[in-house]
Amino acid sequence: MKTRLPPLRPGKAVSAARERLAAWLREWNIEQALAAKTYPAPLAPPARPRAGRCRPARAGDVRLLRPDTPTGLSRPRYFLVLHIVGARAVVVPFGRFSVPAIPGEWRTEHPAAPLAILCLWNRRELPLELVERSWPVAQFGPEQLEIANRLADDAAPPEEAPPPELAAQVGPPLRHPDDPRWRYLIEEAEAWDLLEDWRQEPARTLMIFESRAGLYGAGPAAELPLAAEPKPEFGKPSSPDKHPRGKEKPNKPA
Repeated sequence: MKTRLPPLRPGKAVSAARERLAAWLREWNIEQALAAKTYPAPLAPPARPRAGRCRPARAGDVRLLRPDTPTGLSRPRYFLVLHIVGARAVVVPFGRFSVPAIPGEWRTEHPAAPLAILCLWNRRELPLELVERSWPVAQFGPEQLEIANRLADDAAPPEEAPPPELAAQVGPPLRHPDDPRWRYLIEEAEAWDLLEDWRQEPARTLMIFESRAGLYGAGPAAELPLAAEPKPEFGKPSSPDKHPRGKEKPNKPA
């Protein structure tokens, strides 16, 4: 008589990792299906715009690449400035899915969907000039920035399981050679590789001004501000009793 072995049941940690992987694969498959369809090509911005705007960068800034930047037109690309060293800025991109793909991607719990996943594995140095041409849209508070720096320093390789205390906030390990996450990692790395040696065309004129950004972690949740919000007074109709230069409007002859 044969002895029947009890069925093997995965532990809770393994089941949770499988659920996270299945969630990521669903979003990946949707993206691939949409990419296979034919859509009108987006209009590219001028190759040499007349002026660029330079916004001073600082650690904790969340920024959006301009569309006329390499890889900036394919989709919105947000990144976090970890710190600035001389003429270079150490940055970490945000992911394009709402689920972390590997142990090196961290769920930030930020209320804005584009800032949900931070790709710690893709940390890199970019020219400060390029960073300051991007649009600031939000800011990480000191506590969130400290966590991001620590996790970026300790980011696990894609094949290694994350520490148990981080397992619920990061993605599952990557071990199968046919896993589509390998392709995803290559695509994201190549897109940001194009920016490391970026040089600005000398014909562009830079204007520096202070900009407003919502602080993440220091107040109520808020949506990301638009990249080109009008100034408060822009578009406000002038007083009917005033000329544009502030002079009194002359009375019409009777």
